[in-house]
Amino acid sequence: MSPAAGASVVNLFIDEAAEAGREGQLDRAQTAAERAVQAAEQLGDPVLLVRALSAERLALGQAGDNGGALVRCTRILAMAEDPATAGQLGQPSAARAIAIAYMDFADCARLLARTPVTDLLGVLDSADRWLAATGHPDWRAGVLLQRGSIYSSLGDTDRALSYQREAFAAYSPGAPGFSCASHHNSLGEALDDAGLPEEAAPHFQAVLDDPSAGVLDRMNARIHLADRACDTGQLADAARHGAAAVELAEIFGDDALRRALRVVARAQRAADDLDGAWATATRQLEAARRIGGSLALHSALGMMIDVALDRGDVDTAGKLLPELREHAVTIDASRAKANLTAAAGRRRRRIAGLVWQPSWDAGQYGESLAEFNGAIELDPAAAWAFASRGKACRLMRRYDEGVADLTRAIELDPGDIWSIAQRGHTQRMAGRHDDAITDLNRAVELDPRYAWAISQRGETYRLMARYDEAITDFTRAIDIDPTDSWTIGSRGQARGQQGRYAEAITDLTRAMEISPQDRWMVAQRGYTHRLAAQYDAALADLTRAIEIDPRYAWALAQRGETYQMMKRYDEAITDFTRAMEIDPDDGWTVGSRGQAYARLARRDEAVADFTRAIGLSSNPGWILGERGRVYRQQGRYDDAVADLTRAVDLSPEAAWNLSQRGETYRLLGNYIHALADFDRAITLDPSDSWAHCCRGAAYRAAKRYGEAVGDFSTALRLNPGYAWALAERGESYRLLGQHTVAIADLTGAIGLDPADSWAWCCRGTAYRQAKRYTEAVADLTTAIGLKPGYAWALAQRGEAHRLLGRFDEAVQDFSEAVRLDPSNTWAATQCDRARHRSRRYG
Repeated sequence: MSPAAGASVVNLFIDEAAEAGREGQLDRAQTAAERAVQAAEQLGDPVLLVRALSAERLALGQAGDNGGALVRCTRILAMAEDPATAGQLGQPSAARAIAIAYMDFADCARLLARTPVTDLLGVLDSADRWLAATGHPDWRAGVLLQRGSIYSSLGDTDRALSYQREAFAAYSPGAPGFSCASHHNSLGEALDDAGLPEEAAPHFQAVLDDPSAGVLDRMNARIHLADRACDTGQLADAARHGAAAVELAEIFGDDALRRALRVVARAQRAADDLDGAWATATRQLEAARRIGGSLALHSALGMMIDVALDRGDVDTAGKLLPELREHAVTIDASRAKANLTAAAGRRRRRIAGLVWQPSWDAGQYGESLAEFNGAIELDPAAAWAFASRGKACRLMRRYDEGVADLTRAIELDPGDIWSIAQRGHTQRMAGRHDDAITDLNRAVELDPRYAWAISQRGETYRLMARYDEAITDFTRAIDIDPTDSWTIGSRGQARGQQGRYAEAITDLTRAMEISPQDRWMVAQRGYTHRLAAQYDAALADLTRAIEIDPRYAWALAQRGETYQMMKRYDEAITDFTRAMEIDPDDGWTVGSRGQAYARLARRDEAVADFTRAIGLSSNPGWILGERGRVYRQQGRYDDAVADLTRAVDLSPEAAWNLSQRGETYRLLGNYIHALADFDRAITLDPSDSWAHCCRGAAYRAAKRYGEAVGDFSTALRLNPGYAWALAERGESYRLLGQHTVAIADLTGAIGLDPADSWAWCCRGTAYRQAKRYTEAVADLTTAIGLKPGYAWALAQRGEAHRLLGRFDEAVQDFSEAVRLDPSNTWAATQCDRARHRSRRYG
């Protein structure tokens, strides 16, 4: 046969293959293309061979044989790069075949999932260089489309959309590669993935409106529109588009058919037509098995498992799951991702949930444990059984056993994200926060959209007082799942711990709108209202939480604390007592009731509660401090110092305990130790007016009056209405001999607290020293009236009477003062002087 005749034969076979492909006669197309290749090889004509290989590539690709198509692309590209043949392939028809081979190589390799997807970008770089070198930059639209598809498979929706927009703009009719309809479909898909479905829909509709669009392009448009209809709940439209896609796909065989069947099964699931979905998913899996390939099989197996689980067919789902995971791992490896592996893990968790959830929901963890033990005995390599038993142990608070089981599950299945995250959660419950963070970091690395793991990591950060990191994680999880009330509430809790009460209340309110009967949400908002000093709102929320669960001890205790902050101590004690009846081992509640008793001066009962609470608490620093204060109020100074020293040792940064011990030392007359404690306390909390006032009193007692005035002035700047500080400063001024300012301060203190006998006595003494004896007698009489038996006031009034010449009254006051305080030698001496003057003038 002459070369010309042979070329005619090759061209006839190529034309026949193209015609058969358009008509969906895929076997005839493959046969014709194969004969074209054989004839071209016999002729030794590189141009004809490249064109024949391109025809065979197309026929194989239409049939879903991506592996065979990839082999043909490889042969074409090898010829284009081989110096022996490259120079002969400049003819336009050969150049078109080479350009298409570059584009299809990337597409087939991506679909086969055998090559790292990022490596395919290098193939497209080679395509760009070849197009530039051969003078065909106007053919780049197809290369750009493939770049967009690769980035889409990597989950980079922004880059994918950018490339698809550029490809659509670069499209030129007649250029090799993809049709205008294909560009519409690809751009529409990228817009959909980028969350722009309204912009995507017109592109799919444009394909259906284009009479020149090919069958496969029309099928793809129908599939996209069916998916969109499922997303928006328009199930009739979804079924209509899906049926049309199947009708078109049946012309082209299994690869097209399995893609169309997927969307039909999805629509049937959404419509609760589980029998129909089962039949469709079965057909999809059969078609996928005929063509092979991880992408096709993963899609079909996933649908089959989901439908089986919808039907409650756990056995079928469980049998198919290992195969699904195998394909997921293969695809993820090619993409350097773990998304599909994570999805397989979620399906496995759903299977486990269907089997074991009833026992868990009923709190029958022991029953679940027995079931898992049996599963492990039957299959010691059952990773899911170890993982589920680990969770059961956690729910039973057997944390070490839970961690051991989850560790074994991870050893058996290192890529199981759920087990990794569960182990992190269990480590957190055991108080091992650093280990928890390590596991949860790993889970999030494997699945960046694993909202539960992200929120659990946020909770761990919160417990570590790393509130900014906690809020970042909670926010990220909420962005993924805006309906997760627990995570929203937990973010509110973290914001509350930062003192951001308004934001915290907003979060907790949002969480309550989602879960209005969640007692924790309601009580947590009440607790936050209390921290914000919004006590009426706090009572309302906490009361509602108690109505939801009358045995909610924490809410009862928090309402008790709210009453305590409102100085409604009897109601506080009632709530604390109810909470203790439900949970008698809660040291905080017992200690808080002790505080309420102490505020009512029921000190023996307070001490009893504090002593009990100390035995219940793992860190009783604050309770020791409270008992120490009551001991001080009882005059048991040595016991007070012992308790407060223990409290300081347990919580060295707690300024309150230091200032309480300092005050006890002051009352013991140990001013050096008192001043040392006050100095430390004020350094830790410079805003504590009480500590400044106490240190001022210690300075005054140590006769360091100038420093005393300085501390009292600071206390008054921090708390302008502080009567005790004003009285103390007045007394310090008196001792400095500054009687006018002393009287002014003491007058202000009496105005703030008219029942303060000590302030009246100090002003009376200041009046006496200022030689205003009548006013002195009046003030000192008031002091004695407020505090009968007030020895110092009696002595001072006696002196005022003496200076007024009222010697009999003076003797009477001095004598009573000495009777009450025999150690008062000054009063005794002044009494003798008054008695002597009384006899002299009597």
